[in-house]
Amino acid sequence: PAGLFIGVRIDRFQPPNSLTGVAARFHFSPREVQVLALILDGKHLDQIAEQLHITSSTVQDHIKNMLEKTESGNRSEMIARVLGWDSTSSVPLA
Repeated sequence: PAGLFIGVRIDRFQPPNSLTGVAARFHFSPREVQVLALILDGKHLDQIAEQLHITSSTVQDHIKNMLEKTESGNRSEMIARVLGWDSTSSVPLA
């Protein structure tokens, strides 16, 4: 048939700075996502524990699990991975 055709694409909305993609990619639990969000906000271990009403050792357990799931050696590397930074690319350190 001749004529004008219009296509429509519908995407599921994700708010800016959403961690849902990260959670799915690395299989983070909801609590791990909460801990990650607070780490990204610059909170310290004790602040995270207080805000989530859990012990500092429980926060450390969540961080340890996230390090394993992202195959990271430390928190900085984990943050780089969840932000999608490629650790194999060479970036000049001028």
